Amino acid sequence: MSLRIYKRIHLYRGITLNLAKGGPSISLGGPGAHITFGHHRITRTIGLPGSGIYWTSRTGSPRPVHHWVAWTMLSIALFLWLTHS
Repeated sequence: MSLRIYKRIHLYRGITLNLAKGGPSISLGGPGAHITFGHHRITRTIGLPGSGIYWTSRTGSPRPVHHWVAWTMLSIALFLWLTHS
């Protein structure tokens, strides 16, 4: 078992920035359904809020996302957070 460390920052309604050892990711959606765009994959989650029942599908991207794309996503998310706080 490994230790996982992450920070989740709620930027705007339905937009969350996730910071972890593996790199940044952006989540879109809310309780019940969301999609997460990370460095090497896309994760879709659908569930019943409060029940602990959910379904997750992970898809590896055909090509790894380049660092400039990740930094652009991070910059846009930070801009939204700063302008709507």
